[in-house]
Parts: sequence; structure tokens; C-alpha cells
Amino acid sequence: MLRTASLAASAAISVLLLSATAASAQPSGAFYSAKPVAASSASKLVVRDTVWKCGADGCASNTKGKSRAAFVCESLVKEVGQIESFRAGAEQFDADALAKCNAKA
Repeated sequence: MLRTASLAASAAISVLLLSATAASAQPSGAFYSAKPVAASSASKLVVRDTVWKCGADGCASNTKGKSRAAFVCESLVKEVGQIESFRAGAEQFDADALAKCNAKA
């Protein structure tokens, strides 16, 4: 019984640490983040229902749109060109998802 409780506590701590690490890697308050291949010339963009702020480190948005993440990504690349990374909430796009998104640029 004690061993089971110890394992459960260790698992809970691991989940908390992983959550904290993921949260610290995201821009403060940003739901979406993207890194264009070439820096965007615009510092602020409104793409569909999402407001983006762009700078040297990429683009981020605190606004969670109603569209699926793939559509948000595709809409953004039409404005800023190809991107090298994209995140929506906890979902980091893999190489295949990025390739599909960048095909819309």
C-alpha cells in the first residue's frame, strides 16, 4: 500500500514538472505561437478571428480562435509566408503538419 502511494505521488510530481516546463516554453499568455522562416514586416496582424503580434522571435496570439489549429496555421502562412514552427495551446505541430500548413503559403 505504501509503495503504491509512493508511486502515485511520484507520477503526480512528474506531471506537474512536465506541465511547468511546457508552460515556461510558451510566450506569456499566448495560445498560438509561430516562427516564420523570414521575419514578418508587420508588428500586428489580424488574420480571420485571431490577432497576432509579431517581432524578431516570431508571432504570438493570446486569442484562441474558433477554427481548428490547422486552419489558423494556414491562414497565418498566407500572410507571413512559410513558418518553421507552430504551436496551438499544448499542441506543437510536427514536420508533417508544418508541411501541410506551409503548402498554403
